[in-house]
Amino acid sequence: MASRRQFLTTGSKLALAAGLLPSVFLDRSLVWATPATSADQLSPGMFRDLVRSNFTVHGKQKSANLKLVKVCNEQVQSIPGTGKLAKFSLLFRGSDQSPLEQETYRFEHAALGKFDVFLVPVDMAGNGRQHYQVVFNQLLA
Repeated sequence: MASRRQFLTTGSKLALAAGLLPSVFLDRSLVWATPATSADQLSPGMFRDLVRSNFTVHGKQKSANLKLVKVCNEQVQSIPGTGKLAKFSLLFRGSDQSPLEQETYRFEHAALGKFDVFLVPVDMAGNGRQHYQVVFNQLLA
């Protein structure tokens, strides 16, 4: 019978291996393994001062730099029995040469750190630039 120490040591090694090995075999960056800021901690005010600044965006297949264009649709509505729901969205502009697909990306910014959000390409009435939207719906206490 294994001692508690042996059990914990072996279990820790297996957990570490299980977390690292898929990235090696699937040829994916370990950027996804680093801790990120929770999207629930982000607010519209945190982004207002960052309009016209660049964010580095990492996806499963490619990375890009996006410029924050606008903080949109800020709303807070009361929900009986649960509190309030805060809603807002961010509009980004990117390169037309290498458009990003709709998926979850890790965003990085010096002022905010890293956070994972779902990015959606949006059509801006044919103005010649690729735009993307990120939508936040947060339950407030």
